[in-house]
Amino acid sequence: MKINRNACETCLKVSMLPKKWCFMLALALAGVGQVQARNLTEIADDVLEWKTNNSPYVQITNGLVVTELGDITLKSSKEKSHFAQRIIFEIDALDRQSLSEKDDIFLAAIEHDMKVAVEAENYYWLGLLITPYLGGDIHNLAFWAMSVHEFSDKASTEAYLKLVQSYSNQLRQIAEKTEQQRLKGILLPKVAIPNARTVHTDFVASNGVRVRVDESRLTSVNKDVKKYFLGRLESLITKEIADGYSAILGIIGPIYYAAAPDAVGLSQYDQGEDFYEHLTYEYTGSRVSGKEIHQIGLDEIARIEFELTRLRKELGFKGSKAEFHKFLRTDSRWIAQSPADVEKRYSGFLDLIKPRVGELFSYEPVAPYGVKRLNSASESGQSFGYYQAPSKLEPTGYYRYNGSALNKRSMYKAQHLIYHELVPGHHLMTDEQSRLTANHKLTRYLSSSAYSEGWAEYAAVLPEELGLYQAYDLYGHLMTQSFTAARLVVDTGMNVLGWDLEQARNYMQEHTLEDNTLIETELLRYSTDIPAQALGYLMGRLAFQNARNRAESELAGLFDLRKFHQAILDTGPVPLNIVDQRVNRFIDTIREESTRHIAANNTAGILINQSAEVVWSVLMDRSKWMPQFNVKQVMSGVENQVGELAIVASKSEKGEVYRRLEETLFIQPQKRLVLRLAPMSNARTDAIADIRINAKDTGVHMEFGVSWFENVVADSNLRAAELETSYSELTQKQLEEHLRRIKQAAENQD
Repeated sequence: MKINRNACETCLKVSMLPKKWCFMLALALAGVGQVQARNLTEIADDVLEWKTNNSPYVQITNGLVVTELGDITLKSSKEKSHFAQRIIFEIDALDRQSLSEKDDIFLAAIEHDMKVAVEAENYYWLGLLITPYLGGDIHNLAFWAMSVHEFSDKASTEAYLKLVQSYSNQLRQIAEKTEQQRLKGILLPKVAIPNARTVHTDFVASNGVRVRVDESRLTSVNKDVKKYFLGRLESLITKEIADGYSAILGIIGPIYYAAAPDAVGLSQYDQGEDFYEHLTYEYTGSRVSGKEIHQIGLDEIARIEFELTRLRKELGFKGSKAEFHKFLRTDSRWIAQSPADVEKRYSGFLDLIKPRVGELFSYEPVAPYGVKRLNSASESGQSFGYYQAPSKLEPTGYYRYNGSALNKRSMYKAQHLIYHELVPGHHLMTDEQSRLTANHKLTRYLSSSAYSEGWAEYAAVLPEELGLYQAYDLYGHLMTQSFTAARLVVDTGMNVLGWDLEQARNYMQEHTLEDNTLIETELLRYSTDIPAQALGYLMGRLAFQNARNRAESELAGLFDLRKFHQAILDTGPVPLNIVDQRVNRFIDTIREESTRHIAANNTAGILINQSAEVVWSVLMDRSKWMPQFNVKQVMSGVENQVGELAIVASKSEKGEVYRRLEETLFIQPQKRLVLRLAPMSNARTDAIADIRINAKDTGVHMEFGVSWFENVVADSNLRAAELETSYSELTQKQLEEHLRRIKQAAENQD
């Protein structure tokens, strides 16, 4: 959607209007309609509601019944773009200066998601939905929705039939889009067509087994209802579903194959290179050209090759690089003898890092972790394994490894792999972020794979810094990095620079240790299916490493690696450009903290003849013990939440207005509350209030402590004694008065 130029010109002519009204005027002239000025929570609620109504994935993960899989038409893409454009204008109308850092990061993640949706409309025709990954995601989501559907009555059977009908509609839409793409000259390259046909012929051969419902799932359904349901379902499968697959197969037949290009990659299509940059932004959050990414990959390969050559010399190997690589793939020392041997090796590497975690992080994972073999039925479909995060049903985080054909699975890169998957990689990140509180529900649907995979790759470098890799394992670590770097080179080579498959294949064979079958599968994925998706592993790692290098350089002796990691992980899995934003704030915060000193410490305590629960409830209702907090006089404010910022403004009896910035740093109900308080108008001072409730045999002892901080600038140290005196005297009187009022209010409670 393009914004009417008259909107912008009108805003220029009436430049005295507030910015948000200019955006509303632009939207109205663009046909978007009236937009109300809204706050961040309202915008996030709106986006979450839209996703809930339109995304089967969101519905499934929220336990909702899925009956519509959604359209995959150009009209649907336009509607999504239209919605996203409205959200972007609402975001632009916000006063971002008033947001906390946490909220600003959350807003930036929403903005990225919406910009991707707006841009995607421009490239609708370049997305080929007949491929194993991009197309496969559509089918797998439908089958997932069917597999979790619960049957209890007639209505539930009707809902399932509606879901299957929706899938039939999607098959028809895939066929229609593929035919329109053919007419526009956008065809899947010849080399990828056999796999595309296999995706669809496999379903036909399976006789619709993933759509059918076993009678064991229908035990709660009336006999007559069940009979009708199974008959109607069979008709849908054998007629509409089968016809949908047949239509797709009919389009990608001999005529399609004859017209298909021999070349691979996006650059052969009109707007192909622009589409690649859009995909790069979608997957990583970075606005970087394909040529720049290609050079990043080449530079990284050069660095790694230098290190590998040095290592081979240190190991005393006399043969060629190819001979050394064959040795790594086949020598018995890296071949596990049994699944128990696999687990022993992985556990040994984890035992090395466990006592050193405290050097890298200010916390250790709370959730337990370990290694566990995949179910045997799943191993044939998994080349490697995956990380299974803790859940209510299984509180342990596992790396689920493939234990089949161990004689063909050299473990030369096992140390890197287990650090990537568990600690300090995916498991540590997942565990830490699970402790973040007061996050909007939308955050779980704004995740970035470049962040998650980039963190795991960066995490695998940390044990190298600690000297935990022995020579051969270090070689495997570097070869894994070489694989992610080679991905950048060949992905951009084929999609931007016109490389053919042979050139890309030769490059992968030269710089990785993967077998030819895997290389072939990977290259088709990059060049004909989901271009740019594989960039995130290296782009993410470099983003974290570069951010750390910058922070270390700018902070010098003030840099604390544990605090840096905390700051990075606290953002959650956001696009990489937002990581930079967080690091900027981290650097500024450390600098500010380095110029602060405690000007005064005050503590007061009192015994209260009441339960801890009652005292806590009085503490939370400040109108009961702070005279200026009269409910009728409060101008604005929000309830305290862990980690949330709150602006509190109130009038005292004298009509004076108190304004301060308040941040809840720690809250333990009935026991402890820690707050940061700072004047809105004067950033030179702030205070930490630590309120503790200690239960006694008869009542509680309540302790109220305050530490005042002064931001030191130039010669302000000279005022320290004066500040300490003035802060101490005033604060002590206030604390004692506060405690007296809390005691009175609590003991007067029934």
